[in-house]
Amino acid sequence: MTPQAMAALHIRCFPQNPWDAATFEGFQKNKNVLLLSDPQALALAVIQSVPPEGEILTLAVDPDQQQQGIGGRLLDTALVKSASKGLTQLHLEVAADNRAAIALYLSRGFSEIGRRASYYPRINTPPADALLMQWRANSA
Repeated sequence: MTPQAMAALHIRCFPQNPWDAATFEGFQKNKNVLLLSDPQALALAVIQSVPPEGEILTLAVDPDQQQQGIGGRLLDTALVKSASKGLTQLHLEVAADNRAAIALYLSRGFSEIGRRASYYPRINTPPADALLMQWRANSA
């Protein structure tokens, strides 16, 4: 996917706080970033790494393509590639009201390790908490 296509997908998935094409161009140039995308399914994942740890900065699946297993396949690929790069832990933040994403992460061995109150802004509703989650290679 081009940085422009990634930015267009990101705004569809995260309209409250989208990333622009320049951000994705920066990710493409950063040797510490694993950037996975599936142009056919309109999905992407960005993982920043400082071995042995990494952070999933975003995992996005086009809203029209969700609930079809695309996110799970992308996350599985991300976990395998992360482990192959020597990452033994991954961290992420997910909105506490994003039940589908939380269920996906839990199904892949992530566990909740903390919470940030009122972290994600919302339009016309109160902000959502962020759940902090962690995956360990030996727990998957």
